[in-house]
Amino acid sequence: MKLRALVFAVAALALAADAKPAQARPQSDFGLGIILGRPTGVTFEFGLAADQAMDLAIGLDVLSGNRFYVHGNYLFYLGPVVEGQVGLSPYLGPGIFLSGGDPFRGGIRVPFGMSMDFQAEPLKLFIEVAPHLRLADDVNLDVGVAGGFRYFF
Repeated sequence: MKLRALVFAVAALALAADAKPAQARPQSDFGLGIILGRPTGVTFEFGLAADQAMDLAIGLDVLSGNRFYVHGNYLFYLGPVVEGQVGLSPYLGPGIFLSGGDPFRGGIRVPFGMSMDFQAEPLKLFIEVAPHLRLADDVNLDVGVAGGFRYFF
């Protein structure tokens, strides 16, 4: 099962590398917001190109006993599937996570998500599912789910 999930993640990243540029992100390069799920806390997004961004989330992993949790991802936006006043764009990318507590945990994650971008406002709603391959403490495959919003300045 772990090998199958890793092969799937590598194939998805290979497809993302061939993605066409998209104007899915708001025009501003910095977004700040709230994320609920894994983790529940604060989220940031830094735009790097029309189809690429870095995101960071800091908070508590309410799904694992309120442990401190942080993750960072390099996201590839795959182009809008819906355009207009509200755009929908899928994204994915590689990332890492760290989870405090006893024992300390960390590893890699691959978020797959959908963002909803508004033309009239610098606002983005998102929801994602992210397989987590834990490498620190022990090797384990887990899945995190989160959603939230970011306001772009």
